[in-house]
Amino acid sequence: MRILWLSVSADAKTGYGKITRDLLERLQPTHEVFSAAHGGDIIVWGGERWIPLGHGKKVLTLPYINPQTDPSNASEYVKMYVRRFNIDLVIGFWDLLALGWMNRLNLPFCQYVPIDGKMTKKWSENTEDALKVIAYSHFGYDQLSRFLPSSKLSLILHGIDTYTFRPFSHSKTDLREVLAPQMTTPVPKEAFLFCTVEANYTDRKKLPLLIRTFAELVKIHKDKDLHLYAHCNVKAWSGNGYDLQTLINDLGIVDRMHFPANSPDQVPFTDDDLCLLYNASNCYVTSSCAEGFNIPILESMASGTPVIAVRNSAMTELVEGHGYLAENVPEDMYVDYPMYVPYMNYYPVVDCRSLLSKMNHAVLAPNLLERNAKLSRKFAMGYDWNKIMPSWFSLLKNLEGEIAMWKSLVS
Repeated sequence: MRILWLSVSADAKTGYGKITRDLLERLQPTHEVFSAAHGGDIIVWGGERWIPLGHGKKVLTLPYINPQTDPSNASEYVKMYVRRFNIDLVIGFWDLLALGWMNRLNLPFCQYVPIDGKMTKKWSENTEDALKVIAYSHFGYDQLSRFLPSSKLSLILHGIDTYTFRPFSHSKTDLREVLAPQMTTPVPKEAFLFCTVEANYTDRKKLPLLIRTFAELVKIHKDKDLHLYAHCNVKAWSGNGYDLQTLINDLGIVDRMHFPANSPDQVPFTDDDLCLLYNASNCYVTSSCAEGFNIPILESMASGTPVIAVRNSAMTELVEGHGYLAENVPEDMYVDYPMYVPYMNYYPVVDCRSLLSKMNHAVLAPNLLERNAKLSRKFAMGYDWNKIMPSWFSLLKNLEGEIAMWKSLVS
């Protein structure tokens, strides 16, 4: 099958970029895959390029424009590429709100989408003409099934390279020494280190709530050397995130907080760097209010570092049973309606007292933390790409008949 993959570029250091890179590498032996990917909102004329994937493979990446900013031109580019490369199937891997325009393509297409909140009818209308809508969490599948028939739905979980993300035999002391040049300030060798890998962009990750909760934990344990590393920009650009430097100054925890020495947007960590970070940490923690999946959670667990997350969206299924789940503020008290998702869906918000309790328990119960580390690694092994890819091959095989029928009807 000849597939046109619509998403960000395979060399983008984001979750979308990582899955694009890992998945297209593994699809290539049996399918011919092309990538239409935007690297910004400006087309570079003649900007086709071959992007390395892994193990000597590469993908032809075609210039494309962000469909959220210009869906009409995005549609025309896709149609042109379908004709030029004789594409059989188009797969859109993006937020569902950015894929509604695909219904006007008059081409066979699938949507591979994150669902991070309660599905609404208006949200589901973006899927109207898709051959298949592929969820990558059980939470997402259950929400989509509220409005879509099971015949139109598939569930294929995200995968992970469990060799790259693995436990190290080196001591945390040694690993922190290696990491020190990449941090604003080094982490003390014997400190208890929490880490989080989250973009300081919009308010979905609730980073200020996490940092405030950590400041409360520091007050409780005046006798312990507690630290938090946040892998994000300290100050967000264009007012789309938070001034975290001012926050930690006000909270009096400047000496307990660590950030990357260089902006992750400009000098991102490699996967090896991230694995080093997870292994150097005692516990991963997030206060996010909504996740379509959350790749860093799985990376951390595969690296043998247990997780504290919030009981919402896909995080529950990733963490429950081998980590800590903080509870939410009761929904009859408060929920968050995000302005950047125009479908009037809502998100729960973490109860900071519950989050504080889980972080406190992680500090005080090293034996349980060690148990959860081993169980987390075992759980993450179930998401190894070698176990995920058969689902992709099966889905694409089954779609061949539907695509043939579609072509016969329009010819």
